[in-house]
Amino acid sequence: MDLFRLRINGSKVSLRLLSAGDAPAFLDYLIRNKTAHQPFMPLREADYFTLETAARVTDQRRLVEADQQYMFGVFSRETGQLIGKANLSKIIRAAFQNAFLGYDIDHTVQNRGYMTEAIRMVTAFGLNALDLHRIQASIMPRNLASQRVVENAGYIREGYSENYVKINGVWEDHFIYAITCERYHRLPPSLKYAGSIEGAMTAT
Repeated sequence: MDLFRLRINGSKVSLRLLSAGDAPAFLDYLIRNKTAHQPFMPLREADYFTLETAARVTDQRRLVEADQQYMFGVFSRETGQLIGKANLSKIIRAAFQNAFLGYDIDHTVQNRGYMTEAIRMVTAFGLNALDLHRIQASIMPRNLASQRVVENAGYIREGYSENYVKINGVWEDHFIYAITCERYHRLPPSLKYAGSIEGAMTAT
């Protein structure tokens, strides 16, 4: 299956892999959230907010084919608008079978359950379709909303990393959250994506 044709539908949002054709919508998303997202992001140069950069970031086919990154656009089921992104990246196979989870959402639609649903969907994709063993996320202690999102998808806090990532020009401490496939399969249905994408990698 061409994964760029894959759609993962929930009750509130729909996910699909971003591609270069999404660059204009992606740039619009970045610009309208620039101020709101900056306290939680690395510093960006001015040329990051250009159509050229947006096209380069969203043109991920080679990364997907190399099993290194899967960046999903999060689209509102009601409006069809791009309202966020969620990605699995820095994938390590062999004895680790681990990916790093990253995500953000439009500041105008926060606290409506959109990202919680999206993370449940991406987690199911990673552990079932990609056959990962573990997915981890790094979250600043003051980012309580982000912590709630992963906790509501079954992730647990594993540890604390001091001065872990340089965010907005400052080296910030981070909590390390993670979920393993064993833990995922023990979760109550209320914390899981209700749909089925187990066959996504081989479906026609």
